Amino acid sequence: EFTGAGLTFCGISGAPDHRHKTFQYQHVLGRCLVHLGSHRHGADDLATGNRNNLIIWSELPRGL
Repeated sequence: EFTGAGLTFCGISGAPDHRHKTFQYQHVLGRCLVHLGSHRHGADDLATGNRNNLIIWSELPRGL
């Protein structure tokens, strides 16, 4: 278990407001979070405990 280490999301890469904080997500044990790869984000500091991450990238075939 852990505390802290949320995710702060900003705008879409390349957009004029891409560095403005728009949403902060706090993890929930047993849930996964899926987001667009172009959606800028960063992990907040871990306050206590340990955390493991499983990160998977996916790409749609061209032409879809």
